[in-house]
Amino acid sequence: MNENAEHRVYFLSDGAPKTEKVIQAIKQNINQQLEKLYSGKIKISFHTYLETESKVTKNAVVLFLASTDVHENTQLIKQIELVQSKNLFLLAVMLFDEKQFKNYFPEILYPYNAYPLKNGGAIQEIVSEYILPEMGLTEKDRKVLVSYRRTDGFFAASQLFHELAEKRYSVFLDQYSAKKGMDIQKEIKRNLQDKAFMIFLETQDAVKSLSPWIVEEIMFSAQNHIGVLIISYKTWKKGNKQLPSEQFPGTAGLPRLELQTDEYEDDYTIKENAMEKVLSMIDLCHSDVLLRRRKDFFYGVQKHLEEFGVKTLT
Repeated sequence: MNENAEHRVYFLSDGAPKTEKVIQAIKQNINQQLEKLYSGKIKISFHTYLETESKVTKNAVVLFLASTDVHENTQLIKQIELVQSKNLFLLAVMLFDEKQFKNYFPEILYPYNAYPLKNGGAIQEIVSEYILPEMGLTEKDRKVLVSYRRTDGFFAASQLFHELAEKRYSVFLDQYSAKKGMDIQKEIKRNLQDKAFMIFLETQDAVKSLSPWIVEEIMFSAQNHIGVLIISYKTWKKGNKQLPSEQFPGTAGLPRLELQTDEYEDDYTIKENAMEKVLSMIDLCHSDVLLRRRKDFFYGVQKHLEEFGVKTLT
């Protein structure tokens, strides 16, 4: 990571009060995430106009935002044409109903897959999933493995697979990701080495069976500094009764998100009212793991250089 490289975000907008409020929130979130990831060592400059000269670098990202009709705004259209000529990443952000896309945005943006900003929580998603990865400040390919017990956790695992894939995660789930005829456990272990993070669904059968495969996956993750998030459930259903849930042995110190009984179905699939909470926790834990790995890497390089008498900056 070149800390001296210039990183820029360009905000092309209609200047409406609603739009400006969103822009300020995005700037604030960018600064917060950079502070957490790099402790202030990397800065991003914000701009409202794209220059024609060579100042624009590959580390630039462009956001187009509008809450009013900008069909006839020739200045904005010229700016978009300049973005295209420089082959820069452009994210069009909708501050209105998705069905109104063509009623608000100019025709030049029709080929773009615009992002529908529906609430404040999605601002973090814009920053973490688009802006920072496109600038090379975080990994574009966010990798995660889902560990579960098929007998009662398949539907929940499948649900998470699709939800995370929509959020641009690279997800390994044996049912979808492993080819027929493969040694699944070898493939899981190989993928764990390649992943920064594992999600374990702590369903009743997963705990009661004490599956040696799940034990191996958790132990392998701990030994190889792979992050783990356990999604647990307040109660388990047995017949018509709800029983207090239990923890998988040996996982007491691992990060755990406990879902309440009104946040999941009997088959452990997550209800809509809780899905955003779950995905936000996965984002947070995944970022923390990558941050820890990055710090460990730089610390290791620093110690190695110091062994050869090279002074480093701390």
